Amino acid sequence: MKISRFFTLSDLAITSGVDDSGASTYTTFLVRAGYVRLVDKIEGFKVKGNQNRYQLIRDSGRFAPMVRATQGGCWDQNEQRFYQFDVKEAPHGHVA
Repeated sequence: MKISRFFTLSDLAITSGVDDSGASTYTTFLVRAGYVRLVDKIEGFKVKGNQNRYQLIRDSGRFAPMVRATQGGCWDQNEQRFYQFDVKEAPHGHVA
C-alpha cells in the first residue's frame, strides 16, 4: 500500500500474508476510517482477473492503523489518535 499507493485486495493479501477475506475486511474498515478510497470499482467482475482498485489517501507514518471494530474506528499508532468510522444515516420514513 505504502510503496505503490494503488493496490487490489490480491496485492494486499499476497504482501501481508493473509487470505482474501482478511484483506477485504481490513480494507473495508480502512475505507470507512478515511485511510483508503475505492478508485476503480469493477461491477460483478465481468472479466476474469479484474478487481477493484484502492488508493492510500492517508499515510500517517510507519505503523499500520489498528482496527477497533467494537469501538467504531481505527487507532492510528503514529499519530496516537482514534479515527471514527463514517456514520451512515439509516434509511427512515417520511417526516410528518
